[in-house]
Amino acid sequence: MTTTTDLKLTRAEAAYVHLASFQRGQQVIVSGRRFSFEGTVTTAQQHDWSDINRAYLVVTGDETIPDGSGGWRTQPTDVTVTVGLMLSGRALTVASRDDAAAGRWSYFDAAAWAMRNPEG
Repeated sequence: MTTTTDLKLTRAEAAYVHLASFQRGQQVIVSGRRFSFEGTVTTAQQHDWSDINRAYLVVTGDETIPDGSGGWRTQPTDVTVTVGLMLSGRALTVASRDDAAAGRWSYFDAAAWAMRNPEG
């Protein structure tokens, strides 16, 4: 009998499951190599069934940008996180506020995946 512990997910499948774990209204942090964006999941995972890499969720929050006068201003911003982006070398991921605060980040790019899953 096969159990869930016997199954090995591909990187794409694991990223898909990770995105699916976030619910609409949940507070999350989107993180990449050179940015961190805090917001609310406004569109829970969507999938058109044509390609797993195109599955996505949308996070809405406030982005701080230069105001052109030497100061800063915030503006509402949507960030669309796709499975494909999470698989890329950009080290893009999403975490709940609690997981982020505890340092629990899940990365799905090839290098991070190989470190966490040395047997493949």
